[in-house]
Amino acid sequence: MLNYTNQQNNYTTKQGTKMKPGHFRIYKSQAAASFQFIPPKTDEWNRISKNGCIMIEIAPINQKISSEQSKYYQWDKKILFAFGMTDLTEFFSNPNNPPSILHSKPKSTITKKIEFLPGEGKYEGTMRMILHEYDKSNGGHRYTMVPLSMGEYEILKQLFLSVAPKMIGWIC
Repeated sequence: MLNYTNQQNNYTTKQGTKMKPGHFRIYKSQAAASFQFIPPKTDEWNRISKNGCIMIEIAPINQKISSEQSKYYQWDKKILFAFGMTDLTEFFSNPNNPPSILHSKPKSTITKKIEFLPGEGKYEGTMRMILHEYDKSNGGHRYTMVPLSMGEYEILKQLFLSVAPKMIGWIC
């Protein structure tokens, strides 16, 4: 039986040892995605000072230049998206066709957008997760798409639901 301990983002097993929660990773032929729970931060009085989130990382695969070069995921070119409670409420307003979600920090030139779209063409029967990053300072735009099987998408929805109370410290 696992007991969740909020402060350390650890689990205590029956044997009393600590275990960090793992990542949920999806590897596809064009890109990879990683999902990790980030626990809330607490202040000196052990009150929640900042809610937790689900950190989403999407990395493209390198463009194969020659037949001798092997393919690899370019985690150094990943796009990060911190999916918080407000984002979860937007997502679950219509989980079978969720709206696009935008993030833009004050005084930052970077805007990020995540989309979950039904697959089309060769991606029919999947959900496409697309993460965009726009840089207003130079007009740059980069994005990466990861197709999710319906099973992967269902698991992702369940993980989103199960982690929501932990993000705000309701389950310790």
